Amino acid sequence: MSINKTVQLVLCFTLFFCVTACSDEQTQVVKAGWTKSCPNNEFCFIHPESLKSAEIQIIDSTAGKLEDDNMVVLFDLSIYASQLDDLRQAKTESVTIDDLSGTLFVQDKRIGLAIPEVNGTVRFSMLIIYKEALAEEQGKEILKSITFKQPK
Repeated sequence: MSINKTVQLVLCFTLFFCVTACSDEQTQVVKAGWTKSCPNNEFCFIHPESLKSAEIQIIDSTAGKLEDDNMVVLFDLSIYASQLDDLRQAKTESVTIDDLSGTLFVQDKRIGLAIPEVNGTVRFSMLIIYKEALAEEQGKEILKSITFKQPK
């Protein structure tokens, strides 16, 4: 093989590596009927496309509410984020989400995630309330898809 072809091959591999490995964005596969949301570009998660933004009052946080006919999703990224203490009777599970320690809560028609420390004093919580029957696997899929944009 000639020197020119070798150099071209090395450049192609280097470019491919940088495009795939050097990117700040994490690749997240979104299945059909689902979409990815990134509130204030501070964290991202996947969820059914049927969930639409609903009005809530937000003070000093990245918070939101998504809703459809089947469920309500509430989230809060702030120093005041709930740690879901009101789910006292919940089945709990320790989890690691995007290299952060948290707790999953499952009680009645609710499934939630609390992360006590995302960055310094900033906490995170997401609560999914099902209007009919709990869809635990779907809820866990949403919660476990969360990724945080880490400060540089």
